[in-house]
Amino acid sequence: LGINITGMRLRRLHILLGLIVVLFFCCCKRNIQPVIEVERVQIELEQDRQVALKDICSGIELIPLETSDSILLSYVYPMVYNHQYFFRQNNPAQVTCFDSAGHFVYRINNEGRGDGEYVSINGIAGNLYVPELYLLETLDCIDLYDLKGHMQQKIRLDSVRGILQHLVPLNRDTLLIVSGRSDYQYHFYSIKENRVFARKADWIPEVTRPGSFFRMGNQWYHYNDQMVYELRDTSFFPFLQFDFGAYNNTPDNYAKFRRLEKEGEENVVFEGKFNILNVVQGNEHYWFLRVILGSGKEWKARSVLYDRRTQQSYVFETLKEGFGWGDFDLLMENDLMSLYTPLELKEIISEDMLDEKNREIFQTIKTDDNPVVVRFKLK
Repeated sequence: LGINITGMRLRRLHILLGLIVVLFFCCCKRNIQPVIEVERVQIELEQDRQVALKDICSGIELIPLETSDSILLSYVYPMVYNHQYFFRQNNPAQVTCFDSAGHFVYRINNEGRGDGEYVSINGIAGNLYVPELYLLETLDCIDLYDLKGHMQQKIRLDSVRGILQHLVPLNRDTLLIVSGRSDYQYHFYSIKENRVFARKADWIPEVTRPGSFFRMGNQWYHYNDQMVYELRDTSFFPFLQFDFGAYNNTPDNYAKFRRLEKEGEENVVFEGKFNILNVVQGNEHYWFLRVILGSGKEWKARSVLYDRRTQQSYVFETLKEGFGWGDFDLLMENDLMSLYTPLELKEIISEDMLDEKNREIFQTIKTDDNPVVVRFKLK
């Protein structure tokens, strides 16, 4: 009797062990081949319908930037940080700050080769977690400033090779630095430890500009070839994919574009259709894209405003009113911010587009004033 009971127990034990082995291999298989759910957004880039400003905007706000002989702006790259407007210029290399009402606050103009100076500026960034402003020099330095325009520290990046292209402050201590020309390198730098603690080579070649990062809330994202990645710690996780239908890039055209780009060929010809995603920005309700479309020898630019609530996309080169949005326009929480010279503004905006308050502002703008910040209030 004892022998029979022991045999039954052994059989049960073998069955239990078998189940454990099966479960183990199933788990391993799931780990090796994870299933990642990625949102897919379909956009038809050849829409025929004209888009009017009233279709997508509920109003326009004008913010003239203070003008004087000492603070004149030329061609600038805008940034909004800490409820202030920052404008970077290349020639001369400087950064000018205005408050939310357009009043001049300060200017950083330390171009030179001495102590506390910089040779050039290739980018600026503000930290969401600490009140600090970073100026990215072209070769091997980051200049840290306080929000009164005073330099606090020059950070030398001796371990980062190649031209410094872009800077993203990820938290209080970590900066993501992008370097290179076309095959970019991603360097994760600790300010406290004064070192690069992680690096990533470009896992797919970029068909976009190096500043292909944007923020929604406190979360940073990276986009490349129709795919958007969520940036967590030092990893990029697939988040969303844009589907452009006939303009989706094929492997052959993609490889051809990369080859001709490296060879410096200007007249790129495609047998099919191709897209270069220049800009992706997002907020709670919209995606804003700037896409360059290639077909044969023809290239054309399109702006896309995609309503995430209705899944409707507005695609246009210019609005019905005769103007368009560009690569350096910024999608904010509730509006899209553009910058126009007074002459450009007078050509594209008529007084009947404005409410009484902004109509009065419009009438005071002179043709030789600084550029005007225009906030298009999205519906």
